[in-house]
Amino acid sequence: NLNAGLAVFYLATALCDWGFGLSLARRLGQGDSRDGSIVRSIARLQSIWSGFIACLVIIYAVVSGVEQPRMRVILILTPAIAATGVSVYRQVLIANNKTQEIIFPGLIINFTSAAATVVLALSGFGITALATVVSAAAILSSLALLRYGRRQIGSGRGSGRLRRRVRREVMPLGFQSFLSSAYFTIDVVI
Repeated sequence: NLNAGLAVFYLATALCDWGFGLSLARRLGQGDSRDGSIVRSIARLQSIWSGFIACLVIIYAVVSGVEQPRMRVILILTPAIAATGVSVYRQVLIANNKTQEIIFPGLIINFTSAAATVVLALSGFGITALATVVSAAAILSSLALLRYGRRQIGSGRGSGRLRRRVRREVMPLGFQSFLSSAYFTIDVVI
């Protein structure tokens, strides 16, 4: 049941990327890697898209029956799906050669969540406790990206015109990005 819930989680987070990270990487490579207007525009679009995907996952869980353990796992993981909307800030940190701000918080969060998962599992806690640890770790990772990534950009505001251009651009990138991500997680689903 935990693996079934995690499979939906991984596919949903792959769907949340939908080419926004690729679009931002391309734009950062063409210009100033500290341009706040570009980053904020794309982050806003991805956050809205991730919230939409999280709502679809909630509908899926409710329609499938929340009394099922795997659906409760999915509901616990839904806030982490919505939080992936800020994952584009990873591109900002990479473009500004600040990968240590990805690595160190990520290692701490991952080791802590792995240890907590093992302790909870050995202590006899159920899958909802394990899913809560996974969800909390994913949310903390997203918040760390947001915090450190926002420090690297200027104060420029996003624009509607840029968001419209990005929406047109991410459609073909999104399909390709989702298929690539799904390819690496499909074994979990199977």
